Amino acid sequence: MSGVLDDTGKPQPAAEAEPDVAGRPAASVRKVGAARRWARSHAIALAGLPLLAATLFVLYLHQAMTQPLNADGSSNALQAWDMLHGNLLLSHWSLTDVSFYLTELPEYLLVEALHGLDGDVVAISAAITYTLLVLLACVLARGRAVGREAFARALIVIVVMIAPTAGPGTIVVLSSPDHLGTAVPLVLLYLVYERVPQRWYRPALLFLLLAWAGISDSTALLVGGSGIALLCALRLWHGEGERRAQLAEFCAVLLAVIAGVEVPRLIHQLGGYLMRPPSLAFTGADQMATSLWEAIGYYLRLFAADFFGMPLIGANPAGGNLTPAETVITLLHLSGAALVTVALVKSARRLTRDVDPIVRLLTIGLLLNLVAFVFSTEIEGGAREIAVVLPLGAALAGRVLGSRIAADRRLIATLGALAVAFCGVLMYHASQPSAPADASGAEIWLKAHGYTYGLGGYWNANNITVASGGAVQVRPLNTEPQGIVQYVWDSNSTWYDPEKHYADFIVFGLGAGSSVYARPEQAIAQFGPPVRTVQLPGEEIMIWNKNLLAQLPRG
Repeated sequence: MSGVLDDTGKPQPAAEAEPDVAGRPAASVRKVGAARRWARSHAIALAGLPLLAATLFVLYLHQAMTQPLNADGSSNALQAWDMLHGNLLLSHWSLTDVSFYLTELPEYLLVEALHGLDGDVVAISAAITYTLLVLLACVLARGRAVGREAFARALIVIVVMIAPTAGPGTIVVLSSPDHLGTAVPLVLLYLVYERVPQRWYRPALLFLLLAWAGISDSTALLVGGSGIALLCALRLWHGEGERRAQLAEFCAVLLAVIAGVEVPRLIHQLGGYLMRPPSLAFTGADQMATSLWEAIGYYLRLFAADFFGMPLIGANPAGGNLTPAETVITLLHLSGAALVTVALVKSARRLTRDVDPIVRLLTIGLLLNLVAFVFSTEIEGGAREIAVVLPLGAALAGRVLGSRIAADRRLIATLGALAVAFCGVLMYHASQPSAPADASGAEIWLKAHGYTYGLGGYWNANNITVASGGAVQVRPLNTEPQGIVQYVWDSNSTWYDPEKHYADFIVFGLGAGSSVYARPEQAIAQFGPPVRTVQLPGEEIMIWNKNLLAQLPRG
């Protein structure tokens, strides 16, 4: 028996813990108290989660509204509106090389079912998507960590994601569907991979999630599918895990890739939408240096840290309204880009021996996305082509760097200060005035003068239709060698049927980007002189006393 010695040198038994009033040992009381504190903290967290989500949604919604509604997001809104009214397969629609058919379009459909069709649909949907991604990235970053490390991991995600930059950054993450929404099923895919035990149904769940995302966006197949397939091959090579389970997951990925390619074709054969196949090529050797610097700029823009060309002192030499204060905020955002970059480098160096499969999956997927972006013509699409790097990179940084940061109070305090500062930045961005939709002047004039159906260049068409709630319907045009034609891109062929519709005006954008779709002199040569021409800031409207659809060839 252990104990202390008395005055005679004889050992005495150790004193027993005093019981509480109920007769229980003090150690038992402490355990009960700790369990109660744990349950209370989790209850508070669960109760506060809806409030947090609602607050983030409202802030992101107001920031999204600072950017004008454009034709890209409007096209998706019209597709969802058509699905809501019974055209579930999007018959007669010609889409781009990304359909978002099972990801963002159902989200748009639900928003329109509750809210109706107007210019706010795109902003509401974008705010929902980004709020989900911030919360899901925190969950993925946390993994199975608890206590201080779990807090540190979530704090890293907050620093990286909480405050998207204004202007171009808002367009990438809080505007039209541009691959960012694809990260939602990808995060769910990784959560299933981590938390569902290796039973017979796990490969089936992986297949369903990957096919769901891959049918809508091939980026999911590159980032998620290739990541799982390569990890399975790597684990088989090193003899990790059960061989049969790895083969089953590899086959699930293969079937999902087949579904991602074949299901859109099957939908078209059944009378549904036609999707344009992606067109990619390697970047030329003489363009690699330029492409590399462009990629760096886009990568920084994704993290609100693109400081290139920003003013240090005084006015912005490149023009615009940027100030040195905004430069300071942008430089602070370099912390988020640095966290993700350091985590990606560290995880890549230990890829073959890291015991965390989610870290390996995230690393493989992100590296594939970035390499494809730098070395192919995908870079022409800008930062939106690597949009999934933002939430997935934030989760990776949390998992790789969380334990190191949790062990250092100074690092936690620094990240906490940055998180508070970025919350202030988010509130500032959300307080800025809303921007009118593109071509809003033309929409207002047409509605006021009773014109309800016409044509316009791509950037002066679907956006007018959505902003007016369908009261003024403008269908997109394009220019080809034979003249002005129907635009077979995010459009419905039934819009151009002269037996169903009467189009008597064309809206022309006066900017350089709009003139490639249709120009006033082309319209006069093809349709004859208009009976009226209206000049507006940024737009020109020509009106005829005839149905222009009868003289409009298919593109």
